[in-house]
Amino acid sequence: MLPTGELSDIRTEAALALPDTCTIQTRTQTNTKGSVADTYANTYTSVSCRLSGVNRVVVERLLGAAMAADVDMILTVKFDQTVTPKDRVVHNSVTYEVVAVSNDNASWRSTRRVYLKRIQ
Repeated sequence: MLPTGELSDIRTEAALALPDTCTIQTRTQTNTKGSVADTYANTYTSVSCRLSGVNRVVVERLLGAAMAADVDMILTVKFDQTVTPKDRVVHNSVTYEVVAVSNDNASWRSTRRVYLKRIQ
């Protein structure tokens, strides 16, 4: 059993390993005369994060081969950061679409992993 104090310490240490910042944009859909237009707003700014390359074998095991083909990068954020597959992430002026969010239901989660596809 992991005591609450230890989990808090682990989360604090994990946050120290997030050297960058990014912006998480949330999507709004508007019906414009029969078609749907997507717009994105900078909902979460200066989010502590780390962007890393993809290990295709690991991603295929987690997400399946079809989804893994779309993944270019993995974003790590704090354990309680809100992010969904409908969002976008901007990191160093590069925009990514969220393909999937991993470990949302994991016990003792210290970070959240987000699988991204570069769109710009």
